[in-house]
Amino acid sequence: MCAKSDNTISIVLKVLEKNIDVNEVEEFILQVNKIIEEKNYSWIKVFAAEILNEIYGGLNELSARYYYMFTPDIVKILEGLIIAWFEDRTGFFKENINPILLAETLERLMISIKGLENDETYVMLGDVYRKIVEGLDRRRYSSIWRDLWKRAENYYLRAISLNRGNHKALEGLGDLYFVREDFQKALNYYTQATILNKENARLWAKIGYSFEKIGDIDKALEAYEESFRIEHRVDVAKRLYEIYLAKGLKEKARELEKYLEGEK
Repeated sequence: MCAKSDNTISIVLKVLEKNIDVNEVEEFILQVNKIIEEKNYSWIKVFAAEILNEIYGGLNELSARYYYMFTPDIVKILEGLIIAWFEDRTGFFKENINPILLAETLERLMISIKGLENDETYVMLGDVYRKIVEGLDRRRYSSIWRDLWKRAENYYLRAISLNRGNHKALEGLGDLYFVREDFQKALNYYTQATILNKENARLWAKIGYSFEKIGDIDKALEAYEESFRIEHRVDVAKRLYEIYLAKGLKEKARELEKYLEGEK
């Protein structure tokens, strides 16, 4: 792995150390394409485009092809900026980024460029709008909230129409209905998702939360136990501990208490 990485860097340094002329373009493109095929580095695509712009004195068909190859990476960058907005603790991203406009930019990009329209991209867009919905005051912005919620739902449904086995889309729909407090529908989608992805502790935990919300504590307990069997999660352990205490299952509660003490 190191040898291949060193080879990539050496090629880049050679390009930077001397001026490539038109006669050397073919060899340069062969080297770049080999790196992309082996490593799929995002930066090498932009690097190649900029070098080709310099050789030909501006944007040209060859450089434009590398920019085109970079478009899936642009999608990831925009998604990353939106996530950064939600996780922002310093205020920098909230001051400089509008997540709704970025999401709309993603939509346009996906529609405009062939190859970006697929079930995974639709899930990503669904996730973006869902996160906005989760962070938006539903009462204060009721009309906007409903519109964004519907957009998220539509993208998840489009993903499923392209790939019925996309459990992420089903989970996303479950999350959407959970935030809308339609816990039965949320439960239905989470259950469908677990059929496709049975060993997912997070999904089983969400099933547990949903059963609790509709008042079925016994089924919630079963779901939490399945989640904890797959992965020891602190949030699930806390819910199990409380249910065990409420049901008088003191021995099981003590076992979880020891686990939670060890996690502090």
